[in-house]
Amino acid sequence: MNAKKFSDAMSELDSKYIDEAINYKKKAKKPRWIKWGAMAACLCLIVVAIITVPSMLNPGGNDNEIPGGIAGGDQDISENALQFPDDIKTIEVTYLVYSSEISRELSQDEIIAVTEWATSLEWEQTPLNETETPSNYAGGIQWDFNVNNGKLTFSYVDYGASAIFIDNEWYAVKNPSYPPIEVN
Repeated sequence: MNAKKFSDAMSELDSKYIDEAINYKKKAKKPRWIKWGAMAACLCLIVVAIITVPSMLNPGGNDNEIPGGIAGGDQDISENALQFPDDIKTIEVTYLVYSSEISRELSQDEIIAVTEWATSLEWEQTPLNETETPSNYAGGIQWDFNVNNGKLTFSYVDYGASAIFIDNEWYAVKNPSYPPIEVN
């Protein structure tokens, strides 16, 4: 395009387009702090949701409760504190006496009997130092229970007195009885 053609094209432009181009102003940008402020507010909402949603989902939660349904402290926790899964598929028991060890999987009838036995036990948390734990006494009998491949594990020990071991804590059994299973 040469200068003459360009000049002819410019003369045919409508004056309203020329005025519009002369008076054109660029839109103002939003300040950066608005964008960063909005992101910070969203982050705060996420943090608040993470903190409050679990307590909303468990409104009856107990601050003294240890996972697995066992209350902390020196409280009497005998009311069904051992929380079995709703659908028990397997329970493996290991019976330890002196130097012998027998492991096997329980039948469905034995699973029902062990569940009823374990939930009927009454116990209270017993503060013991490491040398007083029932596992340190010779001559005791111990049953280790593994429910649904580790969903729940606990041990019952008779060493002259009876105790149950759940969630890394020892509890003195107030109504001791052996588990209702054959050990051969």
